[in-house]
Amino acid sequence: MKAKSIAAVVLAVGLCAVSAWGQSGTVTSANRVGYVKVTVAAGDLVMCGLNFTDAATPTINEVFKDQLTGHSLLPTLSDNIIMWDPIAQGYVTYWKKSTDLQWYRLGEGSATDDPIDSGEGFWIKSNQPFSQDLYLLGTVVDEPVSVMLYAGLNFVAYPYSASQLLNSASLKDIAAGHSLLPTLADQVIWWNESLGRYETYWFKTGSPSQWVKLYEEGSPATFELKIGKGFWYKRFGATVPWSETKPY
Repeated sequence: MKAKSIAAVVLAVGLCAVSAWGQSGTVTSANRVGYVKVTVAAGDLVMCGLNFTDAATPTINEVFKDQLTGHSLLPTLSDNIIMWDPIAQGYVTYWKKSTDLQWYRLGEGSATDDPIDSGEGFWIKSNQPFSQDLYLLGTVVDEPVSVMLYAGLNFVAYPYSASQLLNSASLKDIAAGHSLLPTLADQVIWWNESLGRYETYWFKTGSPSQWVKLYEEGSPATFELKIGKGFWYKRFGATVPWSETKPY
């Protein structure tokens, strides 16, 4: 996986004000729309997350319309969107047909109407010999959000239109933890692109109970759940809703 760049912008409706989201993470109005720009290098596999929403739950064809590159016949020559089914514990792959510019679930004959909303993680797989920019568009999330975390692996994203430190997020309120063993605790796993490897954080109980990085348990984790980025959440406990507190 090669390095990529992510830029986020929030647009104030009627004011035409533009700010770099990563500078402050502050929203003062619910009447805002925004986007995250993801640059996908040739042949790259990029871990992404959706942090915007719509009036109705958007579908894959709505979010990714007119974006990325398709093929008339072969899914392997089309770019792919790869999502995770936390109930079946398996991947679901989509490809784009260049004949109608619609996205299809692999193995199905009609265009998909599968939903994707804020708080979901996914992979973008480029099968092209050139770089592309992907824009994740939508309305800034202002309403309460609940993301279901199933026992096992979940591919999720921070559900609000901002970045948040892991130890400041409400995940700590529902995490199953352990005082000594990471294998008996919930884990957050993300792909470190600069190092080319996964990094794992687990919820350690004690005084205080907090998220810590695997093999660096002596201090609290400083990891940030970034806008535009997805991550794996490995749930050791029973299925539970993650109701995050709005950070703005």
